[in-house]
Amino acid sequence: MAGPILIALKELQIDTVLTDSRSMCEPSRCVFFALRTATNDGHNYIPELAERGVRLFVVDHVPEGVAGQFIVVEDTLAALQQLASEWRGLINSTVVAVVGSRGKTIVKEWLAEALAAKGSVARSPRSWNSQLGVAKSILTFRGEDFVVVEAGVSKRGEMERLEAMIAPDVVVLTGIDPAEHSEGFSSYAEKCKEKLRMAKNARAIIYPSELDDYVAEHVGPHVMKISVAMPQDADWMERDRLLTVETLRYLGAQLPDGVARQLFTRLDTSEGVNNCSIITDRFTCDLFSLESALDFAHRRKPEGRRLTLILDQLRDSNEAPQIPSGVDRLIYVGKGGLTPQEFLSQYSVSDFSNEVILAKGEIGGPVATFAEQLQARHHETVLEVNLDAVVHNYNHFRALLKPETGIVAMVKASGYGAGAFELAKTLQSQGAAYLAVAVVDEGEELRRAGITMPIMALNPKVTNYDSLFANHLEPEVFSFEMLDEIIREGSKRGVCEYPIHVKFDTGMHRLGFVEDDVDELCGKLAETNVVRVESVFSHLATADCLDMDQYTLSQLDAFSRICERMRSKLDYAFKRHVLNSAGIARFPEYQFEMVRLGISLYGVDTIGVQETQGLRTVSTLRSIIISLKDWPEGTSIGYARRTVLSRQSKVATVPVGYADGLDRRLGNGVGRVWLKGVLCPVLGNVCMDACMIDVTDVPDVAVGDSVEFFGENLPVSSVSDSLSTIPYEVLTSVSPRVKRVYYRE
Repeated sequence: MAGPILIALKELQIDTVLTDSRSMCEPSRCVFFALRTATNDGHNYIPELAERGVRLFVVDHVPEGVAGQFIVVEDTLAALQQLASEWRGLINSTVVAVVGSRGKTIVKEWLAEALAAKGSVARSPRSWNSQLGVAKSILTFRGEDFVVVEAGVSKRGEMERLEAMIAPDVVVLTGIDPAEHSEGFSSYAEKCKEKLRMAKNARAIIYPSELDDYVAEHVGPHVMKISVAMPQDADWMERDRLLTVETLRYLGAQLPDGVARQLFTRLDTSEGVNNCSIITDRFTCDLFSLESALDFAHRRKPEGRRLTLILDQLRDSNEAPQIPSGVDRLIYVGKGGLTPQEFLSQYSVSDFSNEVILAKGEIGGPVATFAEQLQARHHETVLEVNLDAVVHNYNHFRALLKPETGIVAMVKASGYGAGAFELAKTLQSQGAAYLAVAVVDEGEELRRAGITMPIMALNPKVTNYDSLFANHLEPEVFSFEMLDEIIREGSKRGVCEYPIHVKFDTGMHRLGFVEDDVDELCGKLAETNVVRVESVFSHLATADCLDMDQYTLSQLDAFSRICERMRSKLDYAFKRHVLNSAGIARFPEYQFEMVRLGISLYGVDTIGVQETQGLRTVSTLRSIIISLKDWPEGTSIGYARRTVLSRQSKVATVPVGYADGLDRRLGNGVGRVWLKGVLCPVLGNVCMDACMIDVTDVPDVAVGDSVEFFGENLPVSSVSDSLSTIPYEVLTSVSPRVKRVYYRE
């Protein structure tokens, strides 16, 4: 299938594969694979890329009116994977594949760094271990002595395609965690079997000894099996180190001192001083990993802002690098550039304003230290927002819908407390049909930040029509008074066919037209060309109440009737949407043209049905212990002495209080926090800026330990249950003074 592609690459001197039109590249030297996903279609971006100078496209159909050379295939992803397999066949390298539940990236980086002492080394970028990421990784290799690739699977049948591309000589299995998220497998044994498929043609496999039985059963006799015994108390990092050492021993190398350090694979984005955005990358500091960090930064940079790169000493260069494409200012701290002392003396936070700053430097270095100073808030408390989890949850619900059904992603209330801009940027790239905000101000802020996709303003009252029209925010209209007002204000400004979203009350009894209003409403709409109905919608009151389906069905029936009457009276089509997160899962036959995805986008499952299993946590509120004290039985804790200790206790103080969003009702043993695997009760009344917790049962507790108030280990729903409220309230209560940190792996 891909034979002609490889020939075309050689003839046209093309050396770069492009699958995302937003990535930086030299257009004349790249081939664009138009991939189809559940949320997007790469064919839509071909005209733009052709204008930019891309000459070669791999497609499943040739678009009309576009100049270029096209190679038509049945499946563009399969063609890309076949090309990677062919390219792998041309590489005369020793290839090491790293698979397993966790630690893949760390082991890959350690191996690559250690093998550099024996020859040239290439490795897959960051955590590029998917069906697409592995293919793109393979195509960057150029016949180095050693190649290290990580590979990950989420369901049956995926490893076979990865193995065909990687064709490894050596496989490292980092272990298989029984607690690993794995809805794609029916059992632990099936998961082991799938991951071991990578070794079917390898020379050797290195793995932890607890998998001896699985390896013996599923790996052929031609493969050397190197079983590594693990100390009973070894943590995952120590296990990774032992596996790395054994792999290097097999390859005739060793792990130098200082290589087996902790790696930070996350790219963190947060608000900086002087209206800056700070992207912190503490991954291995070399030219290879810089490329993916720059690609991430370009995607986050709003139009009109400059990009500054602050770069630490590169591991693979003794010279200052050239200013990369798209970077407006480079500050290099290393050989050929500034010394750490010169850097810290020449630059202060006041030298940065209204820009995006990519600070790339390993932990403890001058760049990472300076990046901390650039943070707008230095509060010990942070709300971590996992953008990969947002994408996962979006695609989870995308898979429940028909391909043509659009998703309205709810980012009102500042993205349910997580912060709207980074979420909007992520959802825009995923191909959401709409964003929905609560008020015009929220939409205006997103427009200023560079969000260009359609935005629906679900606002009960518009007061600033200049901002509404200037920012092309599409309002909800729920009454005749509001309709008359928007027609009047639009007419003053010469607006024509402005999109509006008409809301009907079918049973929530909050806001909206009623069914008897249809004739009068359509009559008014027919008399004006100022507005045009873009969509008709309603709210379900009981979709997440499993015992009230009759009421929900009555709402759905009423909504269907209303839409039919509207369609019979208007001379144009409009979209319909009524399903919320619970409705998408429970009433898919009513998905119409669009659905609205809200709380479940943020990883909260409100109904617990099969269709909502597997959501990932998006927001984690955490802080640190700043004080530890031992107190005897009978000691009172906090204001008004509401808690009196019933035993000798160790009490920690954490700088989170009700001014940060920690509900005061969680005090006096009502609330719990997560610390080193132990749920610890909150003692005494919650203070404005602090709370006290009982850490008596936590082993080796120390000042500086991380405390989780909700997140990966303590679901926000458990906190809301303690308060007899809902997760929405807990999420949206986190104070603006708490620093938001956004990250992707």
